[in-house]
Amino acid sequence: MALPDTTNVFLITGSDVSTVTAETAKLVRQTAGENPDPFLLDIVRERDGVPVTETINQVIRSVLSPSFLPGRKTVWLQNFASFDQEGTKDSKTPEAVAFRTLAELITKGIPADIALIMNGSGADQRKALVRACKAKGKFMVFDQPDVHDRDWIQTMRGVINRCAVDKGVTLPDEVVSFLVEILGTDTGRIGCELEKIICYSGAPEKPITLEAAEAVCQGQGETTGYALGGALGARNLAEVLRVINVNLERSKDPDGAARGLLIQTVNSCRQMLQTRIFMQQRRIKNPAQVMSAIQGLSDEDRGRCIADGLEVAGFNPYRAKMLAEAAMRYTGPELSTALIHLRDAYWKGVSSSIPARVLLEEAVARLVGTGRAAAR
Repeated sequence: MALPDTTNVFLITGSDVSTVTAETAKLVRQTAGENPDPFLLDIVRERDGVPVTETINQVIRSVLSPSFLPGRKTVWLQNFASFDQEGTKDSKTPEAVAFRTLAELITKGIPADIALIMNGSGADQRKALVRACKAKGKFMVFDQPDVHDRDWIQTMRGVINRCAVDKGVTLPDEVVSFLVEILGTDTGRIGCELEKIICYSGAPEKPITLEAAEAVCQGQGETTGYALGGALGARNLAEVLRVINVNLERSKDPDGAARGLLIQTVNSCRQMLQTRIFMQQRRIKNPAQVMSAIQGLSDEDRGRCIADGLEVAGFNPYRAKMLAEAAMRYTGPELSTALIHLRDAYWKGVSSSIPARVLLEEAVARLVGTGRAAAR
């Protein structure tokens, strides 16, 4: 992360907590050094019983207090979880006033010998604090890869490769593909899995191989479920069958695993159907409008939608947009019919001698087929 020497305000946020934490730690090392003097690094954290306003005011006081020693002083608001209390420009709550004061301080420009670093989830790009950081410093977002995004695999590959570079190693493409397959979107496991591979392989002195990765890294069933949801959303039958095959071949209980994938397929269909209903009720014509609609829901409307069975109202707006893109590759009747077939397949799987895998593959073939277009 090469940064100009004059940049002294940083805000790092996003839903990918592991990457946000790692990138922030790297940034702190760049600004404060590997072993910073305690007088040149002031870490501000939220504490139980301490109001959010006091935490923000502590940051402000520290930014305005010059260092007692030569060199740049770093003020770090660490793992802050209350960005959502910023409020609007007209809010008069103590929290909103404190956030506004901090944003105004950043906009005016903080002293050149001070570096302000803030990290945590929930920073809103529409509000004053982020706008001030964008104008006067650097704003970074690291979101968890979303399996409803058709490019989630490439995104995950990028995260894995970036983490490998930070550890001083280069991964062959086949190893990256293997890690995506076993990790799904679980970015929190990347560092641990890479450490195991590096130690086992003797890297970086020795090359990393697929055999080494397979020897020390184990997959998790639910991550393959993420991959299954992504393939169903893309309406890609070959990829759906490939994911099923990978999962069942590695399972010690293939029949039970197939029934588990039937349930995951039901959940994917149900969420896509709910999304189409949400769009129809609100006369929404495209996925981008779904994102805007979710962002614009009041707490009351959101609660009412969820109570009515429309879980999409409670999703992250970006995830809802990706889910809408997947849902529009199917018609409503296709999804509702698939739910009936999947229910029947599951019942047969537990009450007959037909292998659950046969029932699963037959059900997804009926659902996905070769179709791509859906009713608009």
